[in-house]
Amino acid sequence: MKTFIITIALLLPGCTVKQPMPIQTPPVQRPCTEKANNQEPYYPAKAFALHIEGDVTATYTADENGRIKTVMILKAEPENVFEREVKTAVMKWCVERNSTITQTFKFRLNGVKSD
Repeated sequence: MKTFIITIALLLPGCTVKQPMPIQTPPVQRPCTEKANNQEPYYPAKAFALHIEGDVTATYTADENGRIKTVMILKAEPENVFEREVKTAVMKWCVERNSTITQTFKFRLNGVKSD
């Protein structure tokens, strides 16, 4: 009997009760309200240092809150220079809800402009 009690006493501290994981709810998506804060893409430092200019045409689609859900590059000249910066910038934008927009970004050494 003593052996049984001692065995139980030694095993109990190692036993744990698993606590249920708390339920995590996804963050609430609020409608975009600050459309004026859409920042133009950055000029890639390497392209600027090499004096490379170019154009990127992209189409992007907004969801029911005005947030961008997809960005597709339609044309880039030169290729593989400015596309990443366009995608990064546009994915942070707020635009008209449930819209699809096609836009050309002109990367010039004196700044980035868009149509």
